[in-house]
Amino acid sequence: MARTIGIDLGSTATRVVVGEYAGPVFKLQRVLTIPVEDRSDGDEGSLATIPAVAKALVKAPGARYGISGKELIIRYTSVPPVPTWRLRLLMDFEVREMAHQAGEPLACDYNLLDIPGKGDGDSVLVAVVKERILDARTRALAQSLGPPRGATPSSIALFNAYLQAGELHDGEYVGLVDIGDRNTEIVILKDSELLFARNLPVGGALLTESVAQTLGLSKEDAEHQKDQLGNVAPRGKAAYSSGKEERVANALLGPAGQLASMVQSSLAFSRAQTGIKDLNLARILLSGGTGALRGLDEYLASSMRCKVERFQPSSGLDLSALPGDEADAWNEDPGRYAVALGLAVTGAKPESFVLDIVSDATRKSREFKRRTAWLMAAGAACLAFLGLRFFSLKSTETDLKNEARRMTSQAQQARRQSDEFDALRNRIQATGDRQRILQELTRPGFTLGKAPRLLQDHSPDSIWVEQVDVRRIAVPVDPADPKKGKISRSLAKVTGEVLGVDVQSSTALEQMQTGIQGSEGRPSVDLTKTSGGEAVGSKRLRFEATIDVFPEPADPAPTSGGGN
Repeated sequence: MARTIGIDLGSTATRVVVGEYAGPVFKLQRVLTIPVEDRSDGDEGSLATIPAVAKALVKAPGARYGISGKELIIRYTSVPPVPTWRLRLLMDFEVREMAHQAGEPLACDYNLLDIPGKGDGDSVLVAVVKERILDARTRALAQSLGPPRGATPSSIALFNAYLQAGELHDGEYVGLVDIGDRNTEIVILKDSELLFARNLPVGGALLTESVAQTLGLSKEDAEHQKDQLGNVAPRGKAAYSSGKEERVANALLGPAGQLASMVQSSLAFSRAQTGIKDLNLARILLSGGTGALRGLDEYLASSMRCKVERFQPSSGLDLSALPGDEADAWNEDPGRYAVALGLAVTGAKPESFVLDIVSDATRKSREFKRRTAWLMAAGAACLAFLGLRFFSLKSTETDLKNEARRMTSQAQQARRQSDEFDALRNRIQATGDRQRILQELTRPGFTLGKAPRLLQDHSPDSIWVEQVDVRRIAVPVDPADPKKGKISRSLAKVTGEVLGVDVQSSTALEQMQTGIQGSEGRPSVDLTKTSGGEAVGSKRLRFEATIDVFPEPADPAPTSGGGN
């Protein structure tokens, strides 16, 4: 995955975090802290640090930078469940109304909040910035580092930093409070879901001014005294090493109380905004430069009645690629880099809450590059494809026409052959019909001619044939199944007798029957004895024999019989 860059443009220092994801772990590559020389009101001082950032990073396009304080307005609006395109129209209309009231163009971005128990409607967080302020920062970053990805509210970056490197506790409401020199970011979440985000245009400068006024010091000396001797632990718990430290602490207690009141009022506002009446914080995590002030965690804990501790991003991070001095700077106080870390991981982590605020011109340019340019490229690719496809199909068309002509010729030849086959088959069928007719006509004569020859060839001398009669009869093909029809048979009926009968008289008939049945064609013989006997002394033995000289099945024929 490509590296990501987060730039926190603070009023006292610009902090930069560069890294990339290696699976679920975010691997830090660079951690920079560049002090701001000119701390007057406005962006000039922080923007003047950008060349130093460019010198350290060479080029860093696509960076996200934070925005907060008076320049940023975070609003909440409720909308009914609507499609994405209609939600965009609603938000555009709301921003146009705000721009009309402000009298100058505004840039914005929005995202949905998942607030439990909110009902059927959706809660939308809308972040709005004046375009002229946004353009100044965008130009400065683009000239030195390359075009930035966009501006993200520092409170949203703080939330994403906690998702990446904080410890989640199921079911707990957690407050994140990042106190810088001029701005304070407040975030409330539960179970990795953002419920509320707010930015306040106050911070450590309020404490510095109090020390300067109380002790009569310059702003620079007062800030030094605050950093070195500041302690806002509640009275009775603080231990001062000197009277000077106690005087500094007394000067800080008043503005520290104001900060605590702002956190409490933000909590009350979040209850009203989310509709969660039992929204009670289990923990508050402090980050930012002023958030590291001694005793501030105890002070807030006593007023907020919950656990307060320093947010030190650690889990989910890999520091092995950091240069030695930058690793030392990180390990000294990771909480100072919370916003810069959140800017770096925003958008790269799927669970992150993304807001990228850019000017209307930049948004349209990106829309053109993302949609119109891609559509044009896709159109050109389609034309090229269609051109290639046309020539390919043209060649295929020629081949198919040639194949069609060849197949047509083959089809015509096949039809001629089919016609010739049908004519030949009809001739064969007609010849077969004539053959069967002739066969039926000649079968009785053939039977009449062949039966006597069989008798002559296979009858012993003692057998006397008196008469041979030929008849045509129709018999069932299958006696067990009459539906199969009948066949025509030409049978020769032979009558005669055996002369000089003795004990072997029946043997002569058996010899005749066996001889005829064993001859060519295997004729069948049905033999019946009609008179006389086989006893010794009998004068004659009469018989009748039915001979079928064509025992093989014949074609079905009408059932009418015929004579000789």
